[in-house]
Amino acid sequence: MGEQVLRDKAGNVLGRIRKLPDERYELRDRVGNVLGTYDGKRDRTLDKNGNVLGYGNLLGTLIPKR
Repeated sequence: MGEQVLRDKAGNVLGRIRKLPDERYELRDRVGNVLGTYDGKRDRTLDKNGNVLGYGNLLGTLIPKR
């Protein structure tokens, strides 16, 4: 299970995407709060409250802008 660090142009950390078991990915902000998950088996993205945002990997839309 890997982790991808997301940075802005200046190199500041915006968040992290971690690969979880069962083809799931989790997006966390720079301080570690969960922002959403992508379920690869169902091909849908959920927000931090478990609401469906849409189909496909939409985690990029949840990345906070500084």
